[in-house]
Amino acid sequence: MSSSYTQSSTKSYTYANTRYVNDKIIADLTYLAARFPGIFTAERLNSWKSDFYQWLNDGYAKVIKIQFKRNNICFYQIEYEMKDDGTITSDDNVGRFRGIDLSDSSTYIVIEMTPKWYELSKEEQIKYKGTLILSWGDAEQTTYASGLMRTNDKQYSSGSLGVQRSILGG
Repeated sequence: MSSSYTQSSTKSYTYANTRYVNDKIIADLTYLAARFPGIFTAERLNSWKSDFYQWLNDGYAKVIKIQFKRNNICFYQIEYEMKDDGTITSDDNVGRFRGIDLSDSSTYIVIEMTPKWYELSKEEQIKYKGTLILSWGDAEQTTYASGLMRTNDKQYSSGSLGVQRSILGG
């Protein structure tokens, strides 16, 4: 007696869904760049837009974290947790970050990967990263300021793809 096992991978969202959700994330960052000139460049923002789209569309990004640091201590973080199962159905307006001062901070991006990413061989991961605009390495351990609190504040969705935005701040 013999048996076989086949695994297939499908996604329940389209390129348009991915583009829409990604554009919402980028609109948040554009809002911050306008409010705090110099925290990152337009060129950097365009590179993130392209790379985030790839990570999201291919199903490799579980969480995208935008960290703001001073003296290598993260004092504010915007986190986008991806869901592709249709559980996020709200689609809020972008922006509206309150009570923050990001001036004189450095911006870092941390991407937590999905299990699908870890199913790739190391060679496949390296090849994939070579198709991206930016050079993505392993994230260093983040040191957080004390007293930060997490708040879920917005959701962005299109089709079955959605993100829960949360803020980690003081």
